[in-house]
Amino acid sequence: MKSIICQLLLFICGCWAGISSSWAGDQKVVEIAIGEFHPWSVKGYKHGGFINHIITESFNHQGFQVLFIYHNSWDRNITDAEKGKVDASAFWACVDYRRLKFHCSEPLYTERVLLFHLRETSIPNWTTLQDLKPYKIGITRGYSYNKELWQAVDNKTLDIIVNKKDINNLNMLLRGRIDIFVTPYTSGHFLLVEHLAPDVAKRITYHPKPLIRYPVSLLFPKGKASSEKLLKTFNKGLHWLKKTGRYQRYYKDFLEGKYKGSA
Repeated sequence: MKSIICQLLLFICGCWAGISSSWAGDQKVVEIAIGEFHPWSVKGYKHGGFINHIITESFNHQGFQVLFIYHNSWDRNITDAEKGKVDASAFWACVDYRRLKFHCSEPLYTERVLLFHLRETSIPNWTTLQDLKPYKIGITRGYSYNKELWQAVDNKTLDIIVNKKDINNLNMLLRGRIDIFVTPYTSGHFLLVEHLAPDVAKRITYHPKPLIRYPVSLLFPKGKASSEKLLKTFNKGLHWLKKTGRYQRYYKDFLEGKYKGSA
């Protein structure tokens, strides 16, 4: 009898081990390291903000759940992904040196870095940064911009002031202390909407030619076995989101501030 019971227990354990192994191999939860970056990703916003909503909906459509893991350090968000502690990291410009270690998803969005200025200030149809030499320019520490712009800061070939925050540049622009404020379109849009009265915001416009255009993506570590499958899964879900018009509707809601408020 004891032998029969032992064999039965071994059989049950073997079946359970097989079920567990099968479940572990059929990954249904994607862990993504992310930070808060207003207004794109904010814990207290509906769906966690536009970016989180796009990521979640894309994976959900493919049968996957998403768990966002927040860190205050953006460095940790990307190093945890690189080490395989999470499945992916959001959200990053897909530059060459990141492509060495990560698979980049299809763009979550493509940002334009623009020259904001007062309507009364005439900005020419510039070709190179040197065409902007007559102007005082404000930029914000922490933005990537591009190598040429930072070289102009270091070499002092342009009259550039580096501020800690976008709002400082906005105030300087309104007071006439700078002529141009260089910032991503979305950051500039929300600065005007959230910090200025409508009649004051109307004083500011931007030159249509972008200084930089860069795609922002989910990064999947190349050293993790599941990455290529998850990359294809996400891209397929994102394609569906755009094909159905949901992406465009969510982006419109985003620009209109409809993600603000409790989740």
